[in-house]
Amino acid sequence: MTPTIPNVPTTCPMPAPLDAEHDLIAAIFRQALTDLKPSADPVAHAAAVRWWRNERGELQWWCALLGLDMAQVQRRIVQRYPAVLAPRPMELQLEVAS
Repeated sequence: MTPTIPNVPTTCPMPAPLDAEHDLIAAIFRQALTDLKPSADPVAHAAAVRWWRNERGELQWWCALLGLDMAQVQRRIVQRYPAVLAPRPMELQLEVAS
């Protein structure tokens, strides 16, 4: 006769319910990421670049809501799309020679 290990019942915590607010925020981030692709509509692409640059403070607000570090989020985006934080042509024209 082989010894058996008794099955001791354990209590597992219930999984947290899906949070609709976090799902919505994740969808916003996914869409902004999708709009960075070169095949995206030019207007949507330009808006996504501005959003990821945090030009109007929106990215910072969303990151704060999720408890994320905005600088780290931007670093990860720039790893995939380096042109996001590159100066735009108009910014280069406005730079003052020092």
